[in-house]
Amino acid sequence: MPSHLNACLLVLVCGPIAVNAQQAPKHDKIGKQDLKRIQGTWLQSELILDGVSQQLDSRKKSPQTFSGDRWEFGNETDFATLVLRGSTRPKQVDIAVTLLVKASRDGTFPVFKEGIWNIRLKGIYKLENGKLTLALVDENTERPKKFESPTGKSVTLIQFQRVDIPGDDG
Repeated sequence: MPSHLNACLLVLVCGPIAVNAQQAPKHDKIGKQDLKRIQGTWLQSELILDGVSQQLDSRKKSPQTFSGDRWEFGNETDFATLVLRGSTRPKQVDIAVTLLVKASRDGTFPVFKEGIWNIRLKGIYKLENGKLTLALVDENTERPKKFESPTGKSVTLIQFQRVDIPGDDG
């Protein structure tokens, strides 16, 4: 059975969802600067779940937008709230998500439990050369120290490529 993080991320990138944010701690000074740098639209370029690279079909490549501390997954009802702490090494991210999970009508996206999921993720991030990389685990797992997804460690690695270029994102 996949970890809660893997199930959450599969829902985020594969299935129909509605998301509500929950309150989270504040950004630190460098985190606020990084938050400004990630504002705009991004496409997912890589997804590795528990050591296995995932095929990115057109549904998974839909534009994702960062607006303030809000991460939107494709429409106004799908979002999460993130907090960045850039003064740590590596830089840390916390994500609060509430998902309304539904199975697809045609059975292509079955779920083991429909309803509202409250999920908190933690991880590390880096922002360089127009790419945003996240290494994430669920809140009950030790925060990753490296940008890798070794088999059996339940670390999800996601990389985004900037679509719009509002200025120096580097």
